[in-house]
Amino acid sequence: MGMRRLLLTLLLTLFSASQAAAHQERYHVRSLCKDMRQEKVNSDRTRIDCLHPVFAIEVDFSHKWAEGIGQALYYSSLWNRRPGLILICGHGAKDKTCRKHLARAVETLKTNQIDSMIWYCENKDRRLALCESTRLEYASRFSSSDPDGPT
Repeated sequence: MGMRRLLLTLLLTLFSASQAAAHQERYHVRSLCKDMRQEKVNSDRTRIDCLHPVFAIEVDFSHKWAEGIGQALYYSSLWNRRPGLILICGHGAKDKTCRKHLARAVETLKTNQIDSMIWYCENKDRRLALCESTRLEYASRFSSSDPDGPT
């Protein structure tokens, strides 16, 4: 009986922690993507965080950089936009660690020559303009003369 209670407590704690992180992520979406369409439901019932005229953007905490790249790539294919990724250095995370995550994301996109944009935001940043940005430009399906891509 004691072991069951311990397991249930552990599961509830983990569930609560994941719910809190999701809530924090939604908060960042709302503040960093103020001038964009937010949390748009796609035709396949997935949900894009931010839809910019040029970028299909995923918002994630920096430790989830690889997952964020995958989602940004997928959403960019659905919306015919370039992939964008906003990485947040979460509350209590060390800047050095978050920057390692950023470097991995940039290296992955560079190595694969993916025309994209990455923003690096501190937990306190409330506007995308306050975040560092890295634009990676390569030949892609988008015409270089039309920054918004095909209509």
